[in-house]
Amino acid sequence: MNTLHRLLALPVFALTVASVNAGTFANITLDGDTSDWSGIAASATNTGSGPINQIFLANNDTHLFVRITFNTPTNILTGGFNLNIDNDNNTATGFNTYSLNLIGSEVLYEGESAYQQATGNYNTGATTNAPLLIALYGQSVSSLEFGIVRTAVIDTNTSALVFPNNTFKLASYFSSGSGTFTITDAYTFASAIPEPSTYAALAGLGMLGLAVLRRRR
Repeated sequence: MNTLHRLLALPVFALTVASVNAGTFANITLDGDTSDWSGIAASATNTGSGPINQIFLANNDTHLFVRITFNTPTNILTGGFNLNIDNDNNTATGFNTYSLNLIGSEVLYEGESAYQQATGNYNTGATTNAPLLIALYGQSVSSLEFGIVRTAVIDTNTSALVFPNNTFKLASYFSSGSGTFTITDAYTFASAIPEPSTYAALAGLGMLGLAVLRRRR
């Protein structure tokens, strides 16, 4: 069972809310090389103070990928890093982080550790199986990649998933000192787009069907 935590102090936050972000399907390799994020637009940009610069999101069929860029090199394992997931995209449910009425979090990562949250409950104490895949691990970097398996479980007793729905909201902030609460808008998991050859094959099948229909007439 996870150790219970409580929010003890309220840092001063500059609040940043992103525009609507439809999902982006991409196969990202978590290796510290961010070239595979090329062309993916930021899901949120911090215009206030604090370490966070931008948040990028993408997914494939098996993982959610998160990339966070920092204004100065940061090690999330030592800097009071927090990642919230509002997995039903409903601010009225889940934990109201810092009572800001901006996110109702069902999932919290403190550093790399996952905790289940609920309405009025910072940590339910549930046993989780939701590892955060990090590259580059344990280093101070200006750009960090994460991965979360889409079948990750936030409560092993009830088999509750980190991502039970197709749409969610994500926020990130640092609890030590002054920081910025940076929030993405609703993100919807994207599906793979068929290759042009697949469209051509489907079109070919359609033409064949029309030809057979005409012959029967």
